[in-house]
Amino acid sequence: MASLSRRLTTRQMTADSNTIPQRRSGGSNVTTWIEAKANELLEHGLLGLKRTTFEKALCAPTTHRHDYLNAYITDLANVLDMDAIRGAQISLGVDPLGGAGVHFWGRLRSITG
Repeated sequence: MASLSRRLTTRQMTADSNTIPQRRSGGSNVTTWIEAKANELLEHGLLGLKRTTFEKALCAPTTHRHDYLNAYITDLANVLDMDAIRGAQISLGVDPLGGAGVHFWGRLRSITG
């Protein structure tokens, strides 16, 4: 039953990500492949999963830094009308509860005024 709940969690995560338009990477084809691969690994007790240390991963030629925060914030203008948001002069109370979005709000506030 444990592997089934992990499988459902994997499917739920990929289903949630399918609601986000993914113009650059092929979107649902990539998500479907990730879901299938993750479920295959789970069904086989993670056999075949390659592991490495964090230090080795950082030094690998395939490891690159990517500024997710600024890339996300910059791309928001392609899906949201920032001028309309700025012009609406609304007040928001935001509490990301310490989640991954906690660092986005200060930067987002700086571009929406």
